[in-house]
Amino acid sequence: MIERVKRYQKSDMAKRVDMQSYIFEQAITQWLDAKGFEK
Repeated sequence: MIERVKRYQKSDMAKRVDMQSYIFEQAITQWLDAKGFEK
């Protein structure tokens, strides 16, 4: 049971980190677009 909870927390954290880095990437891309940089 404890192992399962640990595994769930790990995967949940991993998803959150992925989402944050994805959002961060999007923000930078939009900022560069606004500045007129080539993709």
